[in-house]
Amino acid sequence: MPPKQQQAEKSLPPLRANLNLYPSTRTVEGAPTWVIYDPVRHRYFNVGRLEFEMLRRWERQKTLDQLIEKVNQETSFHISIETVQRLVKFLSDSQLLKLQGEKVIKHLSQQAKKAKQSIVSFLLHRYLFFRIPLVHPDRFLNATLPIVRLLFTKTFAIILTICAFLGIYLISRQFSVFMSTFPYFFSVEGVLIFMGALLSAKAIHELGHGYTAKYYGLQVPTMGVAFMVMWPILYTDASDAWKLTSRRQRFWIDSAGIIAELGLAIIATLWWNFLPDGPFRSAVFMLAVVTWGMTLLVNLNPFMRFDGYYMLSDYLGINNLQERSFALARWWLREKILGLGDPVPERFQPHRHHIMLIYAFGTWLYRFFLFLGIALIVYFFFFKVLGIFLMMVEITWFILKPIYREIRYWLTRRADMQLNRNTFIFLLLLTACIALLVIPWQTTIDAPAIYRSKAHHDIYAPMSSRIVAVNVQPGQMVEAGETLFILEEPDIQYQLESAQRQEASLKLQLKLQPSDRIYLERSHVLQKQLAEIQAEIQGYQTLQALLQITAPFAGDIVHVADALKKGRWINPNLVLAQLIDKSATRITAYVNENNLTEIAIGHTGHFYPDAPDESPIKVKITAIDPANITQLQSSDHYIASIYGGGVPVKLTPNKHLIPQEAIYRVYLSIMEQTNIPSRVHQGRVVLKAMNKKPLIQRAWILINTVLIRESGF
Repeated sequence: MPPKQQQAEKSLPPLRANLNLYPSTRTVEGAPTWVIYDPVRHRYFNVGRLEFEMLRRWERQKTLDQLIEKVNQETSFHISIETVQRLVKFLSDSQLLKLQGEKVIKHLSQQAKKAKQSIVSFLLHRYLFFRIPLVHPDRFLNATLPIVRLLFTKTFAIILTICAFLGIYLISRQFSVFMSTFPYFFSVEGVLIFMGALLSAKAIHELGHGYTAKYYGLQVPTMGVAFMVMWPILYTDASDAWKLTSRRQRFWIDSAGIIAELGLAIIATLWWNFLPDGPFRSAVFMLAVVTWGMTLLVNLNPFMRFDGYYMLSDYLGINNLQERSFALARWWLREKILGLGDPVPERFQPHRHHIMLIYAFGTWLYRFFLFLGIALIVYFFFFKVLGIFLMMVEITWFILKPIYREIRYWLTRRADMQLNRNTFIFLLLLTACIALLVIPWQTTIDAPAIYRSKAHHDIYAPMSSRIVAVNVQPGQMVEAGETLFILEEPDIQYQLESAQRQEASLKLQLKLQPSDRIYLERSHVLQKQLAEIQAEIQGYQTLQALLQITAPFAGDIVHVADALKKGRWINPNLVLAQLIDKSATRITAYVNENNLTEIAIGHTGHFYPDAPDESPIKVKITAIDPANITQLQSSDHYIASIYGGGVPVKLTPNKHLIPQEAIYRVYLSIMEQTNIPSRVHQGRVVLKAMNKKPLIQRAWILINTVLIRESGF
């Protein structure tokens, strides 16, 4: 290698002249740290004492060897050329070095090339999160801080605490009234109030961060809106907090937004108790609900880079908590399973070591479900083709790619592996998981079902009447025409007897007409009156016949109303008894098309009613519809998802229920006539599968079905 080239490689690259170095917080072990501030990009880079000792001597030395010699002579460190080279690489990657001559052109061309290569990546996943600065609030915050300083006093904290207890106490005395305010928001005006309350709460949240940063003498360069999965959220740039040397002060800046929202929630909760009903009271209710809910569910979440994450990071005194905990967790996994013998990335106190591992594994698990949920949101948010594509990108990029990257690393280190008990346990668990995917272990098909009797009858009294006799009891078998109840209505009996006396009188007058001239002249009138009274008698007798209630068909009495005793008056709305024909019962199951090939006529299974006191019923498939259900009929509404059933449906503007999946009706007969429920019962049918499919094949069929159904082209 030419001497000039060797000298160039050993020379120290110059640092950018506009960089600033500030002391920062101490670590939990008490070691000091510093931050490098890049004013051009408004970014901070945290370094330890070793890096600080090298950087403070950087400009006074010309070569790597001179820097190493100075650091080793003047400090307690003993560094090597590899240590300096790692720092040079960090500074270069962070764009903190001053580039000169050919290096500038080469570096800029590499950056441009990198930007061109990453444009696809930018379009694919940057839509998930990006920021738009809106205002520069520093001057406004400076001007209004003297007024807001009153909120940072202990007196205000005590007053707010008293208001919190008072508001909660008053709400507890009328909690049902408080919650009844919620239905108001199911309207256009309610939605506007909700959006206004949400925007106000979030604005106060961000002002809380801003004012607290100003309280500690920091700058707040921007406030704006960020978009997470196309959902807007406000943000405040409080990155100047890295200049603070107190972790306690940084913690208060992190938590200021949550505290501001909680203060707003406390005031709104108390205020609600003194406002009259109306839109303004509803807006205050919304402020209370939104701030309490969003603060507890979102902002305090430490697994996302919201306030809760930075609060936990500053509380533990561990900067870059996620990256460092992930590195530690990866090392732990590799050592426990592979036994690579690599040194631990960082050493922590035992309890912090365990906290870091728990946090890393908890974050990975949370991210798995989060990114899966984001993929589904993206799928439903965009139009079908783009939604499917972006969903697959999210699953591939954020879930499968990290797993693939780790597996690839394991394969590259296979020569260093040392098999141990954990290795065999891991391989056993992995084999079991693969077996669950590829072995057709599922031997049954589970589907929602409805039990109904083809012939069932509710028995009512024809009119308000009095019981004379009750001839049935629950569980009794009756024949068609058998008398079940005998009722009476005294007024009808009185009217019948009165009409019968009038009939007898008219018949007597007609009998005397040959011997009496007066009766002879009235013959036509008497005959007409007799016909009318006889028709009236027939009507009363018909009503009396209705009061003898008989069975319309042979069957079983499955229910009799309580306290039916002789002499009791009943109204026509009371169900006296229920009669069903158990020989004509039927169970209809609603089977997904993916499972249709695994069942056939003659297969058996069991019907499990939803009622906990009902026993399972053995059933057999008698028929399968040749076509899928395109629209649920009124008799199928029991199984619709919007009514609590197991079949996902979509409600059309015409109030029609359209299944979201291809569903087929499967008809089953009852094989045992014991413990059969009455009328209609929801439940589930478990059937024996014929052509068993492994889980991975089922998943592939489901994915193909969704792709074909949703592609729309």
